[in-house]
Amino acid sequence: MLTVFVPWVVRRWILRTFFGAKIHPSARVGLTVLICDRIDLGEGTKIGHLNVIKGLTQLRLDRFSSIGHRNWISGYPKDGGRRFSNTDRVPTLIVGEHAAITQSHRLDCSDIITIGSFSILAGYGSQILTHAINVESSQQEVKAVEIGAYSFIGTRVVVLPGCKLPAYSILAAGAVLANVYEQEHYLFGGVPAKPLRRLSDTLEYFNRTIGRVD
Repeated sequence: MLTVFVPWVVRRWILRTFFGAKIHPSARVGLTVLICDRIDLGEGTKIGHLNVIKGLTQLRLDRFSSIGHRNWISGYPKDGGRRFSNTDRVPTLIVGEHAAITQSHRLDCSDIITIGSFSILAGYGSQILTHAINVESSQQEVKAVEIGAYSFIGTRVVVLPGCKLPAYSILAAGAVLANVYEQEHYLFGGVPAKPLRRLSDTLEYFNRTIGRVD
């Protein structure tokens, strides 16, 4: 916390020297609260301003991936004392190469959230959840979430615990993903989200070699 307002060059040295963080010289972090047991920021990665990233066992950003501004990314710490029905959970966020989380999103990383390479969590106000109350057992339950490579997630969506969005997919704005899907090259939408139509594998978005879309 005390390093938030320290110039990045000095802050990077502190994180690497005293906290064992792995940070590439080209990685950049803005005015962001960053409290994680393990930090691994690859080549060309960027984290913007006014984010809160806390309670994670691991934060890993692969090369040229990014997190924008004003995101709240948190997990219930592994040793936090709360009892979950799943004892093998690992509070983790993994962002694949050239993938992006834009701004003003909420990610619950009480278990692993994986965002595949070249995928974008776009727009504003989306939520990805990994824990919820199981009303049958009246227990807190955690389940990992997987977003496949080259996926596009529209604004204000909700992804529920244990769900999977396949690679080369689009999740329409306002959708609620409540299932595990395997069908690649599909548009998913609705509440709950369902496959709506197949998408051509020749779409430029699915064939990018650079993550940024101008």
